[in-house]
Amino acid sequence: MNFISKYTAQIVISVVMLYTLIPFLAPIFFVTGYNNLGFAINEFYEYFCHQRVERSIFLFGEKKRYSIIELKEKEYITEVSNQWPEYYGHDYYGNEQIGYKVPICVRDIALYGAFIITSIILLLFKKRIRKTDNRLIALLSLPMTIDVLAIMIIELFDITSVPFDYIDGWVHRIITGILFGIAMSLLVIPVLSSNSLTKHKEKGILE
Repeated sequence: MNFISKYTAQIVISVVMLYTLIPFLAPIFFVTGYNNLGFAINEFYEYFCHQRVERSIFLFGEKKRYSIIELKEKEYITEVSNQWPEYYGHDYYGNEQIGYKVPICVRDIALYGAFIITSIILLLFKKRIRKTDNRLIALLSLPMTIDVLAIMIIELFDITSVPFDYIDGWVHRIITGILFGIAMSLLVIPVLSSNSLTKHKEKGILE
Protein backbone atom coordinates (compact mmCIF):
# COMPACT_ATOMS: atom_id res chain seq x y z
CA MET A 1 0.00 0.00 0.00
CA ASN A 2 2.92 2.37 0.72
CA PHE A 3 4.14 1.94 -2.85
CA ILE A 4 0.69 2.72 -4.27
CA SER A 5 0.19 5.78 -2.10
CA LYS A 6 3.71 7.05 -2.85
CA TYR A 7 3.46 6.61 -6.61
CA THR A 8 -0.26 7.22 -7.22
CA ALA A 9 0.36 9.79 -9.97
CA GLN A 10 2.86 7.55 -11.77
CA ILE A 11 0.45 4.61 -11.60
CA VAL A 12 -2.37 6.71 -13.05
CA ILE A 13 -0.13 7.89 -15.90
CA SER A 14 0.96 4.29 -16.60
CA VAL A 15 -2.64 3.06 -16.70
CA VAL A 16 -3.65 5.84 -19.09
CA MET A 17 -0.61 5.08 -21.26
CA LEU A 18 -1.52 1.39 -21.46
CA TYR A 19 -5.13 2.26 -22.22
CA THR A 20 -3.99 4.50 -25.08
CA LEU A 21 -1.40 2.13 -26.57
CA ILE A 22 -3.32 -1.17 -26.43
CA PRO A 23 -5.74 -0.19 -29.27
CA PHE A 24 -2.73 0.10 -31.59
CA LEU A 25 -2.13 -3.61 -31.04
CA ALA A 26 -5.47 -4.53 -32.65
CA PRO A 27 -4.31 -3.78 -36.24
CA ILE A 28 -1.04 -5.60 -35.53
CA PHE A 29 -2.94 -8.68 -34.37
CA PHE A 30 -5.17 -8.62 -37.45
CA VAL A 31 -2.18 -8.35 -39.80
CA THR A 32 -0.26 -11.13 -38.06
CA GLY A 33 -3.22 -13.50 -38.00
CA TYR A 34 -4.22 -13.24 -34.34
CA ASN A 35 -7.74 -12.16 -35.24
CA ASN A 36 -9.33 -13.20 -31.96
CA LEU A 37 -7.05 -10.84 -30.05
CA GLY A 38 -7.84 -8.06 -32.51
CA PHE A 39 -11.57 -8.64 -32.08
CA ALA A 40 -11.21 -8.78 -28.29
CA ILE A 41 -9.49 -5.37 -28.14
CA ASN A 42 -12.12 -3.84 -30.43
CA GLU A 43 -14.95 -5.26 -28.35
CA PHE A 44 -13.43 -4.06 -25.08
CA TYR A 45 -13.02 -0.49 -26.35
CA GLU A 46 -16.60 -0.43 -27.69
CA TYR A 47 -17.64 0.51 -24.16
CA PHE A 48 -15.44 3.61 -24.15
CA CYS A 49 -15.40 4.97 -27.73
CA HIS A 50 -17.74 5.19 -30.72
CA GLN A 51 -14.90 3.96 -33.00
CA ARG A 52 -16.43 5.72 -35.99
CA VAL A 53 -14.59 4.93 -39.21
CA GLU A 54 -14.22 8.51 -40.44
CA ARG A 55 -12.80 9.60 -37.07
CA SER A 56 -10.31 6.78 -36.66
CA ILE A 57 -6.78 5.93 -37.76
CA PHE A 58 -6.13 2.94 -40.02
CA LEU A 59 -2.82 1.08 -40.03
CA PHE A 60 -1.17 -1.17 -42.63
CA GLY A 61 -3.37 -0.03 -45.51
CA GLU A 62 -3.55 2.40 -48.39
CA LYS A 63 -4.08 5.46 -46.16
CA LYS A 64 -4.28 6.43 -42.52
CA ARG A 65 -7.67 8.10 -42.87
CA TYR A 66 -10.83 7.48 -44.90
CA SER A 67 -14.19 9.17 -45.35
CA ILE A 68 -17.41 7.17 -45.51
CA ILE A 69 -17.99 8.35 -49.08
CA GLU A 70 -14.53 7.18 -50.11
CA LEU A 71 -15.01 3.72 -48.59
CA LYS A 72 -18.41 3.32 -50.20
CA GLU A 73 -17.13 4.39 -53.60
CA LYS A 74 -14.38 1.77 -53.34
CA GLU A 75 -17.03 -0.72 -52.15
CA TYR A 76 -15.17 -1.45 -48.93
CA ILE A 77 -18.43 -0.58 -47.20
CA THR A 78 -21.46 -2.18 -48.82
CA GLU A 79 -24.02 -2.26 -46.01
CA VAL A 80 -26.65 0.47 -45.72
CA SER A 81 -26.85 2.90 -42.82
CA ASN A 82 -30.15 4.68 -42.30
CA GLN A 83 -28.59 7.19 -39.91
CA TRP A 84 -27.43 10.67 -40.85
CA PRO A 85 -24.54 11.13 -40.99
CA GLU A 86 -23.87 7.52 -41.88
CA TYR A 87 -22.56 5.60 -38.88
CA TYR A 88 -20.06 2.76 -39.21
CA GLY A 89 -18.28 2.21 -35.94
CA HIS A 90 -18.03 -0.73 -33.58
CA ASP A 91 -18.49 -3.55 -36.07
CA TYR A 92 -16.19 -2.21 -38.75
CA TYR A 93 -12.57 -3.31 -38.36
CA GLY A 94 -11.12 -2.75 -41.84
CA ASN A 95 -9.43 -5.24 -44.17
CA GLU A 96 -6.14 -6.02 -45.91
CA GLN A 97 -6.65 -3.31 -48.56
CA ILE A 98 -7.57 -0.30 -46.45
CA GLY A 99 -5.80 -1.47 -43.31
CA TYR A 100 -7.21 -2.08 -39.86
CA LYS A 101 -8.81 0.47 -37.60
CA VAL A 102 -7.33 1.59 -34.29
CA PRO A 103 -10.37 1.18 -32.02
CA ILE A 104 -10.22 4.57 -30.34
CA CYS A 105 -10.89 7.80 -32.21
CA VAL A 106 -8.38 10.55 -32.95
CA ARG A 107 -9.83 12.83 -30.27
CA ASP A 108 -9.29 10.17 -27.60
CA ILE A 109 -5.73 9.57 -28.79
CA ALA A 110 -5.02 13.33 -28.69
CA LEU A 111 -6.69 13.71 -25.29
CA TYR A 112 -4.92 10.83 -23.55
CA GLY A 113 -1.65 11.61 -25.29
CA ALA A 114 -1.77 15.21 -24.07
CA PHE A 115 -2.67 14.00 -20.57
CA ILE A 116 0.33 11.65 -20.50
CA ILE A 117 2.85 14.17 -21.84
CA THR A 118 1.62 17.02 -19.61
CA SER A 119 1.58 14.74 -16.56
CA ILE A 120 5.14 13.55 -17.15
CA ILE A 121 6.31 17.16 -17.52
CA LEU A 122 4.54 18.07 -14.27
CA LEU A 123 6.18 15.19 -12.41
CA LEU A 124 9.61 16.15 -13.73
CA PHE A 125 9.10 19.52 -12.06
CA LYS A 126 7.14 18.14 -9.10
CA LYS A 127 8.82 20.47 -6.63
CA ARG A 128 7.13 23.33 -8.44
CA ILE A 129 3.72 21.69 -8.82
CA ARG A 130 0.97 23.99 -7.66
CA LYS A 131 -2.76 23.58 -7.87
CA THR A 132 -3.90 25.12 -11.15
CA ASP A 133 -6.44 27.91 -11.22
CA ASN A 134 -9.84 26.34 -11.96
CA ARG A 135 -10.55 29.12 -14.42
CA LEU A 136 -7.65 27.95 -16.60
CA ILE A 137 -8.86 24.34 -16.41
CA ALA A 138 -12.37 25.43 -17.38
CA LEU A 139 -11.01 27.53 -20.24
CA LEU A 140 -8.98 24.61 -21.62
CA SER A 141 -11.97 22.26 -21.28
CA LEU A 142 -14.46 24.62 -22.90
CA PRO A 143 -13.55 24.07 -26.60
CA MET A 144 -14.13 20.32 -26.44
CA THR A 145 -17.30 20.73 -24.41
CA ILE A 146 -18.70 23.13 -27.00
CA ASP A 147 -17.55 20.95 -29.89
CA VAL A 148 -19.10 17.76 -28.48
CA LEU A 149 -22.39 19.52 -27.75
CA ALA A 150 -22.42 21.05 -31.24
CA ILE A 151 -21.89 17.68 -32.93
CA MET A 152 -24.60 16.10 -30.75
CA ILE A 153 -27.09 18.80 -31.70
CA ILE A 154 -26.15 18.64 -35.41
CA GLU A 155 -26.62 14.87 -35.54
CA LEU A 156 -29.66 14.74 -33.26
CA PHE A 157 -31.60 17.30 -35.29
CA ASP A 158 -30.24 16.27 -38.70
CA ILE A 159 -28.82 19.72 -39.51
CA THR A 160 -27.67 18.72 -42.98
CA SER A 161 -26.55 22.24 -43.91
CA VAL A 162 -23.42 21.81 -41.77
CA PRO A 163 -20.41 20.90 -43.98
CA PHE A 164 -18.99 17.40 -43.58
CA ASP A 165 -15.58 19.01 -43.28
CA TYR A 166 -16.69 19.99 -39.80
CA ILE A 167 -18.77 16.93 -38.91
CA ASP A 168 -16.00 14.52 -39.88
CA GLY A 169 -13.07 16.90 -39.39
CA TRP A 170 -9.97 15.82 -37.53
CA VAL A 171 -8.29 19.17 -36.85
CA HIS A 172 -10.81 20.50 -34.33
CA ARG A 173 -11.06 17.07 -32.68
CA ILE A 174 -7.31 16.83 -32.22
CA ILE A 175 -6.94 20.42 -30.96
CA THR A 176 -9.87 20.22 -28.54
CA GLY A 177 -8.72 16.78 -27.36
CA ILE A 178 -5.22 18.08 -26.63
CA LEU A 179 -6.56 21.07 -24.69
CA PHE A 180 -8.90 18.86 -22.67
CA GLY A 181 -6.11 16.39 -21.93
CA ILE A 182 -3.89 19.19 -20.65
CA ALA A 183 -6.75 20.45 -18.49
CA MET A 184 -7.30 16.99 -16.96
CA SER A 185 -3.61 16.65 -16.19
CA LEU A 186 -3.46 20.09 -14.55
CA LEU A 187 -6.50 19.11 -12.49
CA VAL A 188 -5.51 15.60 -11.45
CA ILE A 189 -1.72 15.38 -11.13
CA PRO A 190 -1.20 18.23 -8.62
CA VAL A 191 -3.91 16.70 -6.42
CA LEU A 192 -2.42 13.19 -6.58
CA SER A 193 1.10 14.50 -5.96
CA SER A 194 -0.07 16.66 -3.07
CA ASN A 195 -2.02 13.81 -1.45
CA SER A 196 0.94 11.44 -1.80
CA LEU A 197 3.35 13.95 -0.27
CA THR A 198 0.98 14.72 2.61
CA LYS A 199 0.43 11.03 3.45
CA HIS A 200 4.14 10.29 3.56
CA LYS A 201 4.92 13.34 5.67
CA GLU A 202 2.22 12.25 8.13
CA LYS A 203 3.83 8.77 8.32
CA GLY A 204 7.30 10.23 8.75
CA ILE A 205 8.50 8.75 5.46
CA LEU A 206 9.46 12.15 4.12
CA GLU A 207 11.16 14.91 6.07
